[in-house]
Amino acid sequence: MARRKVLDELADEEAGLRSHWYDILKYVKKDLAYVWDDKVKSDFEAIKIELERIMHILRELSSHYKSTDNEAYAQEIKEIDRLMDYLKEVQASKEWVRGAHKSLQRVIGYIEKNKINIRQYQGDLHIHSQDSSEGVPISGSNCGGLPVVEIIRYAGTRMGQKFIAMTDHSRDADVKSALEYWGPKGKPEVAEYGDGRVLSVYQRIDAIKNPSLKVFKGIEVNLLPDGEFDSKLPSSSEVKCVNCSIHPNLDREGFAEIKHDPKLYTELVLKGIQNPHTNIMCHIGYGCDPGLIDALDWGRICSEAISNRVAIEINVLPLVKKLIFDEILDFGKFKANSTDYRDYLRGKLSEESSTYIGLLGDSQIRQMMTPYFPNGLRIAINTDQHWSPFIGGEDAKRYGWFRKFSNLSSRNSDFRIKRIRFFVCLKIVEKEFQGIFSEVGITSENIINSYPPKKLATFLEKAA
Repeated sequence: MARRKVLDELADEEAGLRSHWYDILKYVKKDLAYVWDDKVKSDFEAIKIELERIMHILRELSSHYKSTDNEAYAQEIKEIDRLMDYLKEVQASKEWVRGAHKSLQRVIGYIEKNKINIRQYQGDLHIHSQDSSEGVPISGSNCGGLPVVEIIRYAGTRMGQKFIAMTDHSRDADVKSALEYWGPKGKPEVAEYGDGRVLSVYQRIDAIKNPSLKVFKGIEVNLLPDGEFDSKLPSSSEVKCVNCSIHPNLDREGFAEIKHDPKLYTELVLKGIQNPHTNIMCHIGYGCDPGLIDALDWGRICSEAISNRVAIEINVLPLVKKLIFDEILDFGKFKANSTDYRDYLRGKLSEESSTYIGLLGDSQIRQMMTPYFPNGLRIAINTDQHWSPFIGGEDAKRYGWFRKFSNLSSRNSDFRIKRIRFFVCLKIVEKEFQGIFSEVGITSENIINSYPPKKLATFLEKAA
């Protein structure tokens, strides 16, 4: 009887251990990518005993949670530390250790296979320029702040990208604000432009001899309250990338009800996705009530995006422009020799992920989108670039937004420090995205920015 009791107790312990491990494995699958760097990998591979390998990963994960946010990850820390204490006191069966180690290796294998790094990012598909058909800089409007030729040169030679899409606006998305920017001396040409401006950008692209990368002629077209586009250009064979966007300030009266109603907004998004010319549905939820985006019918949106071969945009404009360019690259806030910006960036990405990582930063939306990635849902991670402190040249110095950095050159030490800091920021952001990709099962096949130019062209053509 005593022996039977001991065996029953051991069986109960083993069952409890398995149950506890399955709970911990959820955290491993969700967050291991955040800590799986070269050192952790090297240390893991140097360990020969399976149980010690498991303990090594648990320690790294617990340490990651504690250094990120003790309060937010209190439950994860408690459960992981409890499992480690248990494994130190109780001798787990060889069967459990072997099974736990295999499940751990499967997660690691997935991370290694699907790890997406900066080098795999082939190009940005949402970029704006400041050229105009009248030769007038478009300061004050929602157009960009740099000449087409400088944007293309920088993307190809400095960033090493394989392609970009120049996607200037079909019409200004907020004419009233653009005109108010100029005050009494308002210049209608900077806001009340039409298709001619986009066509003039295409002419500038054609004039560039031997560009260092593939340039897709694109357009960011406004989706009107009735579901129609505000331009006929998307149907032109010259246009290769059509970004469809909803800008509520374009028609304040027409969008007044839509931007507050999740059902009406969902229906409008679906009309945009179902338009045969749409390639990317951009910044869903822009300019709407904060709570609206979580209440959209993401199941229908994702299903229609798959059926119509449309990518959903992950817009990181706030991350790149507001957080990195405007704050972290500001030596007034973070001195040139400071590294404090690294923890600041990590904290912002953790605390305000929905602001800086777009749709994927919202855990609720991420959960609703997850089932659709294995079925072919594609995303486009775009900067929505309107300006950059690193793109210059003599032609650019006369443009408004560039004046702030016009004293910098590639030979200036401040400029070099800013570039280095920028790439450190990209690596931090990369790790954040890797954790999300691992959690929801996103691979490079789901991210059209990672496609080679020919494969991307095929996708944009909606060819099978």
